[in-house]
Amino acid sequence: MRSSILNFNVHFRICGVAVNNRPACGGVLFGKNGEIRALFSGLACGKNRFSAGLFAVKMAVEIFISSGWALEVPLVLCMNCKIIHSWLENPMQYSWELAKEIVEILCLLRNLSDYQLQLIDREDNGLAFSLGREGLNKESCFKAWWTMILLTLVGVGNVNGSHVIVVRSS
Repeated sequence: MRSSILNFNVHFRICGVAVNNRPACGGVLFGKNGEIRALFSGLACGKNRFSAGLFAVKMAVEIFISSGWALEVPLVLCMNCKIIHSWLENPMQYSWELAKEIVEILCLLRNLSDYQLQLIDREDNGLAFSLGREGLNKESCFKAWWTMILLTLVGVGNVNGSHVIVVRSS
């Protein structure tokens, strides 16, 4: 079942990036009060930003399901890639090259109580983009989620060429 975005409490902002055929992804789950509930960053499967973006969607949904919130809390998946958004909204229009990944995501989405896909501006997806870019420097994927400790985003920046994410516990 899919409902109005006004009924949603959490937003998972996700981004896939690729540099020199090296794909990576990042994502951050925000609670209803803007607190950070989960995040991930790391290399993705595939060869381009589209496969990285689909990997980001899959990772976000898997984390959300693993966290135990999937049956209780509706989810908004926010992304800034029009093509991936279109493929997931209209499954019959997807790239056959990435069919397996899209079918896997659609099967995972069936495990959610409710969800919505939202297309957002790249400027509004800065933290997920930073996590994706940082993922290019990793050999594996980092993922974490919190159930009791709430984190609030304080800022995102660049220090000596490294992306820095500053959070505060609530």
